[in-house]
Order: sequence, then C-alpha cells, then structure tokens
Amino acid sequence: KSGNLKSHVSKTMGLPSYLADIPVFCAGPDFTSALIGTNTLKPGTICDRAGSSEGFNLCTEKPLLCEGIRNLPSVIPPLFNASILIPDSGIRFSNVKKMTVFASSSYEDYVLYLLNNRHEKGYAQMIQLAQECEKALSKLISLYNTAMERRITVTGGQARNSLWLQIKSSIMNVAIDVPACTDAELLGNAAVAFYGVKVFPDLSSAAASLFSLEKTIYPDGVTYSL
Repeated sequence: KSGNLKSHVSKTMGLPSYLADIPVFCAGPDFTSALIGTNTLKPGTICDRAGSSEGFNLCTEKPLLCEGIRNLPSVIPPLFNASILIPDSGIRFSNVKKMTVFASSSYEDYVLYLLNNRHEKGYAQMIQLAQECEKALSKLISLYNTAMERRITVTGGQARNSLWLQIKSSIMNVAIDVPACTDAELLGNAAVAFYGVKVFPDLSSAAASLFSLEKTIYPDGVTYSL
C-alpha cells in the first residue's frame, strides 16, 4: 500500500464521495506487473514480454549464473527471475515496415504479405528475430532444465498478432499461451490491489485467479527459413 487517495484528487477525478480516501497500491515497475499478470510466479514458468523490446523471463529457485542473463528476486520469495533481453526486436521490425507501403497498415497485414513475398527484406528480418528468440529461450531452458516443457506465455503488443506468434512458435519449437488480457501489466496491478485489500490471501492466489487463457499456439510444422 502506497497511501490513500486524497479527497480533493478524488473530487477532481469525478469519483463519488464514498470513494474518497480509498487505498492506493503500487505494483512496482511494469516489468514486475507483467510477471504477476502472466502468473509467471512458479518455478519453470516463462513469460515472453514482447513489444518494442523483448524479454524472456524464467521463474527459478536460484539465479542462473551465466553471461547475458539478468537475475532479480521474484515478488514471491525466495524465488528468482532469470531473464534475457532482446532490447530492440520490435523496433527493428517496425523500422523495416515503415519503409514500405505497409507503413500505415496493421502488422498482421504486413506479416501476411511477407509470407507470400519471401524475397522482401522484412521477411528476412522477421525470421532473424524469431531465431534470436529461439536462441534466448533455449539458453534459459538449457541452464535450468532441458527436460522441461517448451511453453511460454506472451504479453505485450506482439501478443495481438496471431500470425506472427505462429511463426515464432514454429521456429522456436514452443507452445505459446496467449492470455485473455494481453496487457498483463494491468492485470498484475489488479492482482496487487486485490491482494492489498485482502480479497485474496496472497499474491500467488490473486495472480492465478485473475489470469485466464484465450488460446495456445503450437508449432505448425511449416518451414520458415531464409
């Protein structure tokens, strides 16, 4: 709990008087909220936070000590979060798209076009990005447990592009769970607030109860290569 909403702020926001002085909760950085919102709070669960940048986050019992992996304490002690960041994956693809006639079109339309025009620069960029993701995911899995299920939950802007997720699923050889709420930060914030007002006994219960799955995308056996 960070404090309480001040009455004059409540009035400015047009909230009813009975909501004045309601408690205010802070979930921390949006990165933390995304992990809560995707329920990446149990060892072996993996979140792909994919937007303009991309981060693969694995919940672990202990840090994975290897170059290129960032280890931070989980919001569920004594667990940790081991992550590999691709700092500009979405930005690189967006920059290529901006140089085409698809600059104002949806990413779904652009990806469909590239699949039918594999000589285009954007297609090579798309496959390269998916291969980078495969390398990052496989590194985490190889250090944690090579026998674990290859399964991730995706959140962020890229989670709304099913065709792109299908390509990533096949190249990465991974099942991709797409949540009903693809903006997991919002769901994470809600879980923190519900836990704060004691609707749920703990943060894990709140995250598990609020999270719901829309669909799972599996590798389709199609070859996507340069």
